[in-house]
Amino acid sequence: MVSSPREHDGTWGGLQPVYVTTLLKSPAPS
Repeated sequence: MVSSPREHDGTWGGLQPVYVTTLLKSPAPS
């Protein structure tokens, strides 16, 4: 799906913290 691992890693580097923060702020959908 992702062309290069580096691109994927870079994307997660920016999204992961935000994603985790969102999960902590809002209850996880069941």
